[in-house]
Amino acid sequence: MLKRLRRKIVLINMAFVGIVLIAVFAAVCITSYQSLKSDIYHSLQLATEQRADKPEPPAIDEKRGNFPKQNLIAVCTVTVDDSGIIKQSFQDTTFLSDELLSEAAKAAFEAKTEKGSLSAYSLFYQKRSFFGNTKIAFADSEYLYTSLRQLIFTSLLIGGCSMVAIFFISLFLSKLAVRPVEKAWKHQQQFVADASHELKTPLTVILANNNILISPVNDTAANQKKWLDSTGEEAEHMRKLIDNMLFLAQGDAGQTPAIQIPVHFSELAWSVLLQFEPIAYEKQIELDSDIQPGLYIKGDTTQLKQLIHIFLDNGCKYAGQHGQVFLRLFSQQNNVLLCVRNTGAVIPKEELPHIFERFYRSDKARVREGGFGLGLAIAKSITESHSGTISVESTPETGTKFTVCFARVSSEKS
Repeated sequence: MLKRLRRKIVLINMAFVGIVLIAVFAAVCITSYQSLKSDIYHSLQLATEQRADKPEPPAIDEKRGNFPKQNLIAVCTVTVDDSGIIKQSFQDTTFLSDELLSEAAKAAFEAKTEKGSLSAYSLFYQKRSFFGNTKIAFADSEYLYTSLRQLIFTSLLIGGCSMVAIFFISLFLSKLAVRPVEKAWKHQQQFVADASHELKTPLTVILANNNILISPVNDTAANQKKWLDSTGEEAEHMRKLIDNMLFLAQGDAGQTPAIQIPVHFSELAWSVLLQFEPIAYEKQIELDSDIQPGLYIKGDTTQLKQLIHIFLDNGCKYAGQHGQVFLRLFSQQNNVLLCVRNTGAVIPKEELPHIFERFYRSDKARVREGGFGLGLAIAKSITESHSGTISVESTPETGTKFTVCFARVSSEKS
């Protein structure tokens, strides 16, 4: 899929650049053709205006230093009488034979326009009548077509080299453009693989329990209840996993925007903290807090409650026996900061950038104890949906600390 995408990007770039180059070169060729044609007719006009006693053909008066530049356009002039008979002729370079000159003079004399081209003789002409005679100037069209051929050849050469260069540039740029897609694709594949693994375990248990239930060996009510309870626990385990994955998927699709209403964050933190006191007591963990009263932020109450719950749950899991979990909520300038710190095993420095990835596994920091490896990923999603920031640091001296920062509002009526 990614290779096809890269090919499409390269082909689109090549087609677009090719069309632009063709348009530019066509405009240059047309402009050059008109300019060269104008130069030819200008030379012919000067030749027809030349006095009869000065038969020298006019040159284009361009000078570089003190050296005159020769006219590149070969011009021939003839003077004919009213019958079309040549009375006088002059060629600055011999490019017409007398016979061909006579035929061209007759054709130009009989032409109805004062200037034009004689395609049969590959000539441009311009004529001017004076004192019963007609002066006709001829220019070889080969100069025009030779210049055009050289221009077209140069354009094709430049265009070909440009297309080759654009091809390699497009290959490079397509690789850069596809890199985020490739990264997202790999994450999606890993997500599906991890989710499948998480779902496979409870499904295996449920199928095993079902096989035991239909077996005639375990026919007592107590045995059946035991296997039914186990099946219910695994089904609930699957439901929570699916709910978490659905929440993250909706967040990725932008379908879970935070409801922008003022939330008393201080009271919310107290309420969640009280829920964890029995858990901390059971695990022999010291649960302390420092919550500044009267702090408000805008957001969704349910999601913010889930955010605090995730941090406290994570802290209680990894604080270790006789460990400590400390929650601090305070204001700093125009922001509200929530910090949850726990003792226990330190997260290696190289693993910190990956700590918020879905299903991320760390032998020391993210070993699952009844969870799915999605909690911190959900915490990050909630924080970002509330336009907040989230960070983590882990050191042997202070333990592991998660910090989130939100914009503060003044009161419920803000």
